[in-house]
Amino acid sequence: MKVLLYVVVFFLMITSAHAACRLIVDAQNTDAFIAEISGLNEQINTCPPEIPGYLKILYKNGDFHVKIGDSKQFMLTVKDGMLASFSEEVSEKPAFTAYISEEDFDSVLQSDNRMKTIMTLYKEKKIKIVANNFFKKIMLFVAKPFINSVIKKM
Repeated sequence: MKVLLYVVVFFLMITSAHAACRLIVDAQNTDAFIAEISGLNEQINTCPPEIPGYLKILYKNGDFHVKIGDSKQFMLTVKDGMLASFSEEVSEKPAFTAYISEEDFDSVLQSDNRMKTIMTLYKEKKIKIVANNFFKKIMLFVAKPFINSVIKKM
């Protein structure tokens, strides 16, 4: 479930990151999002968005791999609680990997309420998150009850 928080962090950063540094994503589909990565990095270099406080505790540093369907993917890197970059190149040892279909990723990008869409997809088990090392698996296991309670309230 902690992995859900990471996916939520990713999409929060896409939609509303930090009041002072907002990441604006214009893409309405997966291909456009992948093409927009360099522009997103320009925004990040100018004003890196901060991860919300409670999520920063759980995910302060590391790489988060997002696999979209069978052939598309990107990497999200967080450093010191700030969004550091997006990349089409995937590191060998990301902390977590999220799996989502291209159709579902497109629905998030096209949504007026991206957070609600992510939560709905997660509840429907259309987003799968995997911890890629033993420590992260333990953290995810411990965080599941908290995440489930947050989702129920939404």
